[in-house]
Amino acid sequence: MRFALVAAVVALPALAASPDLAPEAQLALTSLRQGEKERVEAALGDPRQLPLYRGDFTVDPAQRLVIGKVAITLSPRKELRELYLRCTPNANHPGAVLITTARSGGKLLVLTQPDPSLYRVKVSALPGESVTVELELKARIPKFPEGGNALAALQAEGPGGDYGAFAASERVLSLVGLMPMIPAEREGKLFEGPSGIGDLGSFEPSNFVVSVATPSAWRAVSSGQALGEVPTGDGTVRYAYAVAAARELPLLVLKHAKVATKKVGAYELESVLLDDRFGASVLDQAGRALDALDLRLGPYPYKTLRVVEMPLANGAGGMEFPGLITVSAGLVSGQTDPLEALGLTG
Repeated sequence: MRFALVAAVVALPALAASPDLAPEAQLALTSLRQGEKERVEAALGDPRQLPLYRGDFTVDPAQRLVIGKVAITLSPRKELRELYLRCTPNANHPGAVLITTARSGGKLLVLTQPDPSLYRVKVSALPGESVTVELELKARIPKFPEGGNALAALQAEGPGGDYGAFAASERVLSLVGLMPMIPAEREGKLFEGPSGIGDLGSFEPSNFVVSVATPSAWRAVSSGQALGEVPTGDGTVRYAYAVAAARELPLLVLKHAKVATKKVGAYELESVLLDDRFGASVLDQAGRALDALDLRLGPYPYKTLRVVEMPLANGAGGMEFPGLITVSAGLVSGQTDPLEALGLTG
């Protein structure tokens, strides 16, 4: 894909408010399989009117540092006086993700932080009026815990934490939760965010377009439609992805990643691993699982399912996201027996 096309979609100037965001929404919709746009519309209304998150990030693995800009566009159903944003990594790593400024229409907005994982932005919009909030952020990725990659039996009372979802190891940076998102509201109360064992968070279905620049030896991986990868000329490569009607956006960066693909019916499987010996096996197992789930739960909505290898801590064997799943290194290589870890063998 030519650089001009990727730049037009995700370059920083495009993060400013636009009177017509249909192009970005249409890009996100390309992640859906045929017929799924209609299913989304039946469940959620016009998918082009879902909240739109646009992100542009630069990753420095050596410094475990990410800097970036995020633009969030939405049309509130009721008068909007303040916007809450959840940064899930901060629940387990206070201060890991720092939003430094917030603007709308070029004007600086008042930004406060009621708790470590929650930001509040003062903004004004009438019902149905489109508003875009632009953020600048900086994130410091904590080191992956020593000896934390063993798959152990999970206990209902703990140990909790984020299982390495926001952590840096020698060859993998897991940046789950890097994108600040609007927390769901139920009966006038905000979703409280991560609280221990279980899923990290749940947000309203939204559209995403994201761009990530990494050193050339590293590969940025997210869910949805891959829009392209372009050398920038300064030793980095910029990757871009778009996904529609997703509740969150996973983001991982891997060094010397091995990518394999397999076409299965109307969708494509993609494995992103640290060792290419296991690509064919992972794709085969993923295809079988997806076929079984299609029969029991209904059609998989996206064109692509990515399986990404990553280190995981505190007994986790994998994590699931819309359009992407991660699997622990021990399970990918076969060195770990998940049944034994769960006490289900002999």
